[in-house]
Amino acid sequence: VACVSYIFGDYDRASVQSLKIQDIADKFPAVYAINVQAFYDGLSSYALARTTNSRTKWIKRGRKMMKKFINWARDCPSNNTHKVLLLKAEDASLFALKSKKKREIAEQAYNAAILGANDTGFVNAAAI
Repeated sequence: VACVSYIFGDYDRASVQSLKIQDIADKFPAVYAINVQAFYDGLSSYALARTTNSRTKWIKRGRKMMKKFINWARDCPSNNTHKVLLLKAEDASLFALKSKKKREIAEQAYNAAILGANDTGFVNAAAI
């Protein structure tokens, strides 16, 4: 549900749906659906950081999801590296207007995420 909510721009609902399965995620982290949910949780968190007054809260949550993907990418890089890069790009883009370096990091990470997603067959992630 978080995936569909994110795609349609309902970031609040996506984050709520992600929280609802958190207890399952803690018990069964290897289930692929947990990976998908965490990805859209991270993306929704960064979107909410842009659009709400709770910027710090959502950045913190987005970074928590990014850390999960960094760990998962060690075990399964083909499924997760492009997700790490996209979350990294989203994080850097929040500061891109204030920092040329962050703007460059965001641009490089977006480009690498697109290439990585395409190379591993995750065309849906490349489209995002």
